[in-house]
Amino acid sequence: MGQVRIDPNFRWIMTDREGRRNIVGNESEMSYTFDLRGEYSLEGRVFHEENARSVNWRILVRSVVHSFHPVLREFEAELDDPIEFNVNPFNLDSDSLEYRWLVDGEVEEDEVNFFNFSFGEYGVYTVEAIVNDGAEADTIEWTVTLNDPAAVNDDWADLIPTEVTLYPAAPNPFNSTTSIRYFMPSAANVRLSVYNSVGRLVQTLSEGFAQAGNNQATLQGTDLPTGVYLLRLEAGNEVRSMKVVLLK
Repeated sequence: MGQVRIDPNFRWIMTDREGRRNIVGNESEMSYTFDLRGEYSLEGRVFHEENARSVNWRILVRSVVHSFHPVLREFEAELDDPIEFNVNPFNLDSDSLEYRWLVDGEVEEDEVNFFNFSFGEYGVYTVEAIVNDGAEADTIEWTVTLNDPAAVNDDWADLIPTEVTLYPAAPNPFNSTTSIRYFMPSAANVRLSVYNSVGRLVQTLSEGFAQAGNNQATLQGTDLPTGVYLLRLEAGNEVRSMKVVLLK
């Protein structure tokens, strides 16, 4: 008797800005056009026999701003180093576009879609970009932290890990490449792999002998589709993992 192939079933569920949930697709791929700005969430479910898996995305729909930089909206910076912020509207050539840049609520710049700023004191700052096209306005907000090295505990021994450690990828989310650092308390054979959202291996970043101490690898996302990926570090019987997000 031959084997019977059972194809998986798919379901896409959209939660709109009012919190209402609706099924918006049942194919392996789907596209959706947003006609109202606001915050949405999309859940993709896959059912196969008795198994089910799901992936969730948070989607912020904007009416004016198409993209912005830095992509990370919470990050650390160095004292007196200039940081470039910029916002790119859908229609950069519109005559009605108005810009306003604020640092901790104080207006610092207007009329242009980019802003260079150097922070002269340690602390936590808020940078806002407000873009108005005459009918709608979008606001992008960044939180920038400048840490004072003198305030850090100088007992470095307390800061050195004592076990296999997979550090957060930087940047994350990332656009093309991101750096992966991991710490080994002793030399050992390791395998650092990247899996996509359905558990398929897409890249092997490191495989073989790793020295004790800090090690580094680079994840190249140029040939990968936008999505959530899982980093998995195997070192002997130790396993560490974390998620990274590729945005294009």
